[in-house]
Amino acid sequence: MIARRILLSFVALSFLLLGSLSQADAKKAVSTLASWNEGPTKQAVVAFVSRIVTPGSPDYLPPHMRIAIFDNDGTLLPEKPYVQIDFAVQKLRVMANADPSLMDKEPYKTALSNDISHMEKVGGPFLLDLLLTTHGDMAKTALAPQVKEFMTSAKHPLLNKPYAKLAYKPMLDLLQYLRENEFTPYICTGGMQDFVRGYSMDLYGIPPQNVIGTTFKTAFIEKDGRSMLWVNPEVDVYNDKKHKPVAIDLHTGIQPVITVGNVYTGGDIAMLSYGASSTPSLQLLLHHDDAARELAYDEANNASLTAAREQGWVVISMKKDWNVVFGEE
Repeated sequence: MIARRILLSFVALSFLLLGSLSQADAKKAVSTLASWNEGPTKQAVVAFVSRIVTPGSPDYLPPHMRIAIFDNDGTLLPEKPYVQIDFAVQKLRVMANADPSLMDKEPYKTALSNDISHMEKVGGPFLLDLLLTTHGDMAKTALAPQVKEFMTSAKHPLLNKPYAKLAYKPMLDLLQYLRENEFTPYICTGGMQDFVRGYSMDLYGIPPQNVIGTTFKTAFIEKDGRSMLWVNPEVDVYNDKKHKPVAIDLHTGIQPVITVGNVYTGGDIAMLSYGASSTPSLQLLLHHDDAARELAYDEANNASLTAAREQGWVVISMKKDWNVVFGEE
């Protein structure tokens, strides 16, 4: 409650001090962020952006410094199950039809049982082996068409919609609002970089070069008389938790002023903490608390919400702050 009162006071003070958020700008924000309910969360976003883009504001930043970083799974679209794991299982099924011996080997035998929730609980080396088998040992250009086809044809097992229809509408509106104010959005994900690059432009309007993720070792080779990049089945960088700030700096060279993550594994704590060390900055943490329209879940140790409370991040309640979750509701 104390943190919420401080946030409300900060929002009110921001508007009083700036006084320069024109009626036109205010109407533009309301229109663009129409999927967000009125309240302190939406007000915090609008007030912060106004401070950054208003000439003469103490916190004004030129456009080239307006970097916004978004996590992907659980932040821009559902993460239960992970989209990439579902893709890997379906691809493994095709591979097993060509090579039936895979059906008797682990982790493929378990993966082919289609118990995705169990696979997520097992995690670690199990999932890594699955991804190395289904995403490695191929030309780099081979993956993107497979991903595009999967995203439009495969359906989420619980929500019964194609994955391409499951980007969160409020996050799409937020991305658009930031672009209108000359922010450059990036994705920083623990998922495979090439996999997310296969759909980031179609789903979010974020170009492939603005996607940062886990990478496999890649080599430039000559094969079948052609020069190409070849993805080897070996991890180069696993982009999660404390590696995310390192990767952000490596790819952007600028500390982000907006960072957006979600409650689930604690994987975004380091990224949001890194963003919070910049002044000015805004951190948004999505809490999945809407069992009716999506899913409701927390972390066993409550680490992300604890960090949010201690560091003053803005917690987005999917249930309270969004009047729509998916675009077709």
